[in-house]
Amino acid sequence: MFSRKRTSTVFLGVLLSLLIVLIACGEEATPAPAPTAAPGAGAISAADIAAQVQSAVEAAIASRPAPAEGLSPEDIPSVEDISALVQASIAAVAPEGTSPEQLQQMVQAAVAAAASPGVTSADLQSVVAAAVAAAVSEAVSQVTPGPGATPAATPALTPTAPAIVEPTGTLNVGVADLGVPIFVMKNQPFRTSQINAVTTFEAMYAMNDDGITVNRLVEDWNIDPTGLIYTFNLREGIPWIAEADYGNFDADDFLFSIGSSAGEGSIHSAGGNVRRTWLCDECQLTKLDNLTVQLTRSTPTFEITWHSRQASLATMTMHSAEQFEALGEEAANGQAVGTGPWQVVGAKTGVNRVLRAVRNHWRKTPEFDEMVWLEIQEESTRFANFLTGLLDTGQFAANTIQDIKSENLPGVQFMSFPGALEFRIQLNGQQYAPDSPFHGTTRPLGEGASYLERCGELQWVSCNRIESSEEWQQALKVRLAMAISVDRQKLVNNLALGDGEPASYTLWAGLHKGRLKQFSLDQFTYEYDPERAKTLLAEAGYPDGLDVSLVLTSGTAPGSIEMGQAVATMWESVGIRATQKTLPYSNYRPSLVSRTAKELHAYATPPGIPEPIRLYNLFWGSGSGFNFGFEHPTFETLRGEANAILDEEERWAKQAEIAKWVFDNVMIIPLYTASTVWPIGPKIDRWELLGLHKDVLSNWEFVPHAR
Repeated sequence: MFSRKRTSTVFLGVLLSLLIVLIACGEEATPAPAPTAAPGAGAISAADIAAQVQSAVEAAIASRPAPAEGLSPEDIPSVEDISALVQASIAAVAPEGTSPEQLQQMVQAAVAAAASPGVTSADLQSVVAAAVAAAVSEAVSQVTPGPGATPAATPALTPTAPAIVEPTGTLNVGVADLGVPIFVMKNQPFRTSQINAVTTFEAMYAMNDDGITVNRLVEDWNIDPTGLIYTFNLREGIPWIAEADYGNFDADDFLFSIGSSAGEGSIHSAGGNVRRTWLCDECQLTKLDNLTVQLTRSTPTFEITWHSRQASLATMTMHSAEQFEALGEEAANGQAVGTGPWQVVGAKTGVNRVLRAVRNHWRKTPEFDEMVWLEIQEESTRFANFLTGLLDTGQFAANTIQDIKSENLPGVQFMSFPGALEFRIQLNGQQYAPDSPFHGTTRPLGEGASYLERCGELQWVSCNRIESSEEWQQALKVRLAMAISVDRQKLVNNLALGDGEPASYTLWAGLHKGRLKQFSLDQFTYEYDPERAKTLLAEAGYPDGLDVSLVLTSGTAPGSIEMGQAVATMWESVGIRATQKTLPYSNYRPSLVSRTAKELHAYATPPGIPEPIRLYNLFWGSGSGFNFGFEHPTFETLRGEANAILDEEERWAKQAEIAKWVFDNVMIIPLYTASTVWPIGPKIDRWELLGLHKDVLSNWEFVPHAR
């Protein structure tokens, strides 16, 4: 059996043979273009090329006698290894009209086919060379376009991927809130960054539907033996999609993106998490070369892939440093320049976002030529637009989904994601950590945001942040009365139509039920008890009940407005009178950024993925770009301890401690989990999503035309 060293030598010989073949084809084998070629006609597909190579390999191997000495599969370098060896040379000698990716794909297919037991080194070298020669000759004759013809689309890099079809048609998506079209990351509201991250911009990583993290704009990365030095090799040759030429994604863009999301004054949702991970006081972030970046930390971290992951709630995507420098912040705010498969060609606040497919995208060219996101705040209007075919899909509450199903529309399907949303009431105004070091220039508090200025105004806010104090216990009774005067099962039955579960722990229910049992948290719940709620209100000094303001925001999760309305009705029976106000979430968010929000807030988000600590940091950390109602020194200490624990089981135990503290002090009011369901109109078909949050779908470039 050959050693690995000898195998590498054999493959260098294969490489030389390949180069000779390719050079010969480039100089001699290019035939004249067919005079009758129509635009794009005759383009050979990736599948065709692979089939030709496979056929040549099989024929060559079958004609040879059984070898005396052979190679085993483990002795053969991987397809990626041989691909990397030939990539640069192929680019230099590829015949006109044949893309480097097409030739690379032929090599991959040939090597993979020949790497089987019993194939000698001579066989392998001869077979690969002969197969590639035959396939290149055929490919050149079909790929080279005629005069005035449109060049054939570059096939995807995956060997088994189908040929790229020229994008056609328009895909229409309806949602309640698109956010403001701002494209400089540090200035992006949550909703804007969320939609950008699944269309126009790309992140360092993604997670597939099996829960496996995969590299995206990072080619590969490693950690040194100390666990303190992280080196990231960036993907080469990824262009910025824009009318102007801003070059390719590189290390300068990487550093700029981290600084934009986490720097001073950033309102980006991921800012706090990115700052803690990448820009901590002891962190050193260094550009080693144009495609290599190194992070040195004083302590290891388990979060390195968490905060720049495609389709994740509040993710840091990559942005062009050159564009920002060329245009300035104000102009760059209005121009989306990303590396994703969609390019923004029109955007109007409160109306729409129009995107065009990026041809020959490095990862996946969309099947649709155009995608239009429409902001339609009224659920009934979105429903009517879907029924009439003006929308191909969109966000809908469970009751509307049931109405769509009852219509029995031909060709309509449904994509359902159990436990994808958690509904709750957030108790704003509990800024018990105004002295946090983050509340300096990095994250200033708005005027009047301290709990000491609110405790006389908001009944659920204490004038003393010490949990054992009399003031704390009085405000706690109000919060607990609110929590136990809600019939959660009734909400599940009526609003989720039974497709959900009551919840007493935010970020845990649904996905992490096993962990709730592991730490006995499931034994402690907010049981529905309106009579006790009345007693608690009287003990807190409100025997006649109390008046509160409740904000219902559109555009976040379908069903959150209906949930808030139902809770307000239940509260009335115990004397809690809620004045309701409805507005788009993007209009309400600035008060969450400044910590000046004083209302109760009906809201829903996906659960804590991959662990609750990620969203504990995001939602209630004092260093976060926004806040969902409370900050407290005890919570800060507990989450800081969790962030420092590398052992997964120990970290889960600390997260359970956090969950129990939040539960005991009723810092928020969890209600229930529910599925999200997206109807799929007859013009399109199902597609595979990324493996994270399903409140806004992902992989839109993979949406297929109906077959």
